[in-house]
Amino acid sequence: MGEPARELAEVIELRCDAGKLLAKVLRSGEQPQFVKPDNLIELACPDCKTRRRHAGQRVQRVLHRYSILGELIETLVVEGD
Repeated sequence: MGEPARELAEVIELRCDAGKLLAKVLRSGEQPQFVKPDNLIELACPDCKTRRRHAGQRVQRVLHRYSILGELIETLVVEGD
């Protein structure tokens, strides 16, 4: 008898709303469980900040928030210089 089959790891790509790849998350094992109230991954996106600044917006930072399944939940824009 051989070894038990190992579950293949799944790579989840975290992309901003413009399609820029920000990170890859390697998930293996059981399906992730949500922890209430928020169980989010938050990443700053310098490309989105630059695009907004070129459009004339005063932006200090753009943050993308993802679920633990890699779904883009929301984008926060921190205004300022």
